[in-house]
Amino acid sequence: NDRLAIDNFGSAPADSHDEGDRLAKALGDKSILLMGGHGVTVIGRTVADAFDECFVAERTAMYQVTAMSTGHRLRTLPAQHRRGFNGPWGEKIDARLHLDAWRRVLDREEPDYAR
Repeated sequence: NDRLAIDNFGSAPADSHDEGDRLAKALGDKSILLMGGHGVTVIGRTVADAFDECFVAERTAMYQVTAMSTGHRLRTLPAQHRRGFNGPWGEKIDARLHLDAWRRVLDREEPDYAR
């Protein structure tokens, strides 16, 4: 959540400079913007970094929803045991290798994506 901004104020298509400026301000210094009226925008220094941010955020949300759907009280990891990493995933892992691996899967299994 240190990389996530939420915007519940948009209701029009993001097709004007004013709306783009508003969304950029809502994103601030975060890399992921969940928009009530538009969906999700993810940014990164490179396409690979943005892909990793999106991939990790989607997986994290999937696991969170799955855990919440059990109806059980969820355990909270004590602060002293949490990893204190706040930067882009690309600083911890090789985002380029990750994106290239997914492209190889697509090339093999869904080659039409490249058209």
